[in-house]
Amino acid sequence: MLIFTAEFICCCFALDDYRFSFFFFLDFVSIATLIPDVGWLWILMIGEVQSSSSRATDIAKTTRASKLTRVIRIVRLIRIIRIVKLYK
Repeated sequence: MLIFTAEFICCCFALDDYRFSFFFFLDFVSIATLIPDVGWLWILMIGEVQSSSSRATDIAKTTRASKLTRVIRIVRLIRIIRIVKLYK
């Protein structure tokens, strides 16, 4: 994350047409979404530490969400395959 942030700052100063362009906002949003992934930074911002029971709950929710994501990807893949077969 630090390297990506450093690149973002360097691009702001080095490239004239980078500031407030599409890629500027895209990079800014991607940096903002990385903050919750960095544990020590998130704890500094929020100021709370999760207990072990809440971590277990979070892991269970993440597992369920990842299974749902896999199912959605498989359904999309099947749709794409059907469309490709239709046009052949």
